[in-house]
Amino acid sequence: MDRWLLSFFIGAILSLFSPTVPVIFYKTLLSIMLLTFLIAKQWRSSLAFIIGALWLLFNAYQIENIWQRNDVIPAALWGKEQRLTVHVSSIVTHPSSEYSQLSKQARGTMCQLKQQKTSIDNEHFYGQITYLNAQKLLYPVNIRLSISRQFLICHPETIQHGQTLILFAKLKPSYNFANKGTFNYKTWLLSKGVSTTGYINTQKVISVADGSLSTRYQWYQQFEQLVEEEPLRAILFALTFGERASFNDETWQVLRQTGTQHLIAISGLHIGLVAAFAYLFLRLCIRTFPLSRLLRNQGLPTNVSNALLSANAQPLLLLIAGFTALFYGYLANFSTPTTRALVMLFLVLIARSCYLHLSFLRLMLLTLFLLVLIAPMSLLTASFWLTFYAVIVIVFILWRFKPTANHVLNQSLIQSSASKIKKYIVILVKIQLAITLLMLPINLIIFGQFSWLSAVANLVAVPVVSLLLMPLLLCAMLALPINLSLSSIFIELALRVLTPLWHFLTYLSQRPHAIVELSIHLQVLMIIIVLCFIVLLLSPKILLSISSQLRNIKLRFKTHLLPLILSLLTLAFVQFKDEAWQLHVLDVGQGLAVVIIKNQRAIVYDTGAHYPSGFNFSASVITPFLKANNINEIDYLFISHDDNDHAGGIITLRENFEINHLVFNEAHMLGDKTSLASQSNHQPCISGLNWQWQGLAIRALHPLKEAGKDNDDSCVLIVKGSSHSALLTGDISKKVEHQLVNLYETIQPLKKLNVDVLVAPHHGSKTSSSQRFINWVSPQYVVFSAGFMNRWHMPNAEVLARYERAAIEHFTTSKSGAVSFIFSGSRVEISQHRLDIVPYWFAN
Repeated sequence: MDRWLLSFFIGAILSLFSPTVPVIFYKTLLSIMLLTFLIAKQWRSSLAFIIGALWLLFNAYQIENIWQRNDVIPAALWGKEQRLTVHVSSIVTHPSSEYSQLSKQARGTMCQLKQQKTSIDNEHFYGQITYLNAQKLLYPVNIRLSISRQFLICHPETIQHGQTLILFAKLKPSYNFANKGTFNYKTWLLSKGVSTTGYINTQKVISVADGSLSTRYQWYQQFEQLVEEEPLRAILFALTFGERASFNDETWQVLRQTGTQHLIAISGLHIGLVAAFAYLFLRLCIRTFPLSRLLRNQGLPTNVSNALLSANAQPLLLLIAGFTALFYGYLANFSTPTTRALVMLFLVLIARSCYLHLSFLRLMLLTLFLLVLIAPMSLLTASFWLTFYAVIVIVFILWRFKPTANHVLNQSLIQSSASKIKKYIVILVKIQLAITLLMLPINLIIFGQFSWLSAVANLVAVPVVSLLLMPLLLCAMLALPINLSLSSIFIELALRVLTPLWHFLTYLSQRPHAIVELSIHLQVLMIIIVLCFIVLLLSPKILLSISSQLRNIKLRFKTHLLPLILSLLTLAFVQFKDEAWQLHVLDVGQGLAVVIIKNQRAIVYDTGAHYPSGFNFSASVITPFLKANNINEIDYLFISHDDNDHAGGIITLRENFEINHLVFNEAHMLGDKTSLASQSNHQPCISGLNWQWQGLAIRALHPLKEAGKDNDDSCVLIVKGSSHSALLTGDISKKVEHQLVNLYETIQPLKKLNVDVLVAPHHGSKTSSSQRFINWVSPQYVVFSAGFMNRWHMPNAEVLARYERAAIEHFTTSKSGAVSFIFSGSRVEISQHRLDIVPYWFAN
């Protein structure tokens, strides 16, 4: 059984590496395979492998082709307003409490403003589309909808969990910005079964077709009333309802820097605690409740009473404990981590109730099998792999330290209890340190960083949350439908526990360098060290053998091994100079961001946009891209001109990196122009200026004077290496293109630029890329930095045709993702992130 369970899981994993979800007769093929699996026992492992792959691809096909299954052509929907009937399936965070301090007049003024003119963020919620333009859908479509926060402030009762609404929204397929090191939004949505997003038009009436609220939301409202004024209410919502939408940046920073994010995600720890407390409470009730007297008072026959008293209540207690945990999972909206925990819990409970012995291996394989059946897309989440790796690590550590704990427990009674407690604390510290160390590899692989304070933080936080905070919150939740005053008492006690704990975590997070980011070389070195530690834990005799032989090999270690180890460590820190250089046109939607890299140093040209919601491409794309390339400072930051889609992210970039040289002309989008311009590292971009950088020559071709307010004021740069060159043009129009050609033809008649790469002017708009300019630049490749389904339809079809007639290979970031050019000697290597680096169906 273990073999075919493992084969099924491996098949599901390997199906992720398919570039597309092939349109095949999944249902028929899956049915044939299942039938053959039941009949042919000798082929079960092989068939389980195929069934696992088919099952995952089948579910992916169902999600990605949901509109076609409803006989709707998706292309006819995108970018156009549709009338939808939507069942709200998640809690919408209403921001009205944040604006409660506003006067009625101020709130009224804000509500009268046009939404386009406000700087208030959007809120998001999930729903199921049941009707499209009055047409009933055979298969409801999961959707993530955005709505103006201003609308929610002014109409707080309009959208609530459980309602069915009739509204108007513009729809788009799920899409992600494809760059190295960045968050994959499409994969994240796919893991939730969502393939469509939309923005609600609040200028049109949102009517309620069914106003009934879910039980979860009714409990949420009651709980919200009790904690509305509490500063730590966001943590309470996370621990009780799994809602983290109200977390601010400071809260996330504390959790990240202390390595305690797992404590606020309702998962195995919380579900297990709820089930354990329910079980212990029931056992206590049975032991203290006079059952025999009650049965006699009921007038039952003696033999019946004796039979009931002698019956084994264990299965019933386990069942009730399981359903208590299930209800807690319902309150958490059955999130992916919650579902994983519930599956494993019920496997354990069923096995205990039926007196079945499940080995750890079989328990893990059955859990994986059931999860792939129930929630196949959960394989796409990092939390899936973190969870199972953490479970394996914890079980391994407990197995390793179990003999030591048993030895302390079985010591002579003469020894004081204080001594035993002290030894147990020492064991707990060792276990926490071992868990922290063994979790390093997967944290480094997924995040490229770790918190060196996590061991201390978790050593305090885990017992406090497990033994004090969660029981109090569980009591508060159980008291909600009975008596609000009683529930508020438990909440008050929970806050008395949470407040000092949060102060402690905040203090730890403020320690210098709480988060340690490592280069690729150091990550590999750290993983090797952890693997060696695992080997030593598996075989303690190895450690004893090493220590006993150290004396004999001391001289040999000094003369041979020590130099070798020092040489290997040196390789991890030494950087070798390379003449190759890279040019990356990042995928930042309808904006521009170009990064030039050589010898792990960088030049950035433009930063992409910054939106009123706070989202900006400097934080979401450029920063993780540079970190993924082991770059911690920027040598030159060039800003072409003052438009938001080019200069919007400079403030964030300056907060995240040290910028040695800042080159710009106007600064209205950059914050305080005076403070920026007065810095010693500030320079203007004016035609004729030159910069030398690691053997690359950078020359400004435009503008002729210090200006950057308009598109035609864009800083145009030509970057030349020994054999290759690139032209960065900003948003110049045909007017400036002709000026450039006229100017340089006067200096060098009949000579073309002949660059390798041209970053197309103004995203490929029809006002740029004149035929004369294309002929003069004469590039081999042109890259259009344009947004997915942008409303200007860039790059323009006529512009594309001009480049195609000139036999110039073109790329568009909305289709290719980040486009990278590596120039080495006379060779040019080109990669498209969406097609070459991550060419998998779930990522694109």
